[in-house]
Amino acid sequence: MKRLVPLLLLAGCITETGNPELVVDVALLAASTARTIATVAPDTEPGSITVDGAWVRIDKVRLVTGTACDAPGEMEQDLPGLGVVDLASGTPAVTSGAATEDDYCRIRVRLQRGDAGEGPEGFEDHSLLLTGTTAGGASFRLRSRDEPDIDVRSRGEPFTLDEGRADLVLAFDVGVWLDGIDLDSGEAEGDGTILVDEDHNRDLLDAFEDRLDAALELYDDEDGNREVDEDDDLLATSG
Repeated sequence: MKRLVPLLLLAGCITETGNPELVVDVALLAASTARTIATVAPDTEPGSITVDGAWVRIDKVRLVTGTACDAPGEMEQDLPGLGVVDLASGTPAVTSGAATEDDYCRIRVRLQRGDAGEGPEGFEDHSLLLTGTTAGGASFRLRSRDEPDIDVRSRGEPFTLDEGRADLVLAFDVGVWLDGIDLDSGEAEGDGTILVDEDHNRDLLDAFEDRLDAALELYDDEDGNREVDEDDDLLATSG
């Protein structure tokens, strides 16, 4: 995948704290660390769920400086929101903005319900819509109105953003989201589609929403290809 936005260093731009500013590039996408549970199309695995659409409305992406989470001295730095994006489209959604060269303990992402006319059919007043094929081969549509403020934390030492590390990948792990969710147990509509929302198969929605904020992973995108590679360092997780 070609790199779409070059890494820029804002030379001579200094914050009030004395730290220089960088342009930080965060690519957001759907991925899976458990292919036996779920994959992202066009990748498939026999007997697993295939996700071909992962629509979310991203309200905020916020970087939080600090040597430890929830400790005095934290500072928040917001990157632009993205609106409604399909994380499974094959083209990562990207937010870029200025941030200080500093130590960071976490990144926060807030999902928000879509307005009329935003996203695909059925997305209005929902924050997330997953579509695809169940392990048994049935079509499914899962949508949620939940609006979590997801905390993706370093697990140990903080991670540093500087001139050598300003490209990040934030992966939404469908293998974690759908772990233990037996979509094939849901009651299907007349056309065979399994709907999961507040009015259909509510038990499956409740099980999914219990995992909604536990599936994000932040990686150092070392080669800037906006993909999760084996040599990309895991910086923080929400699980």
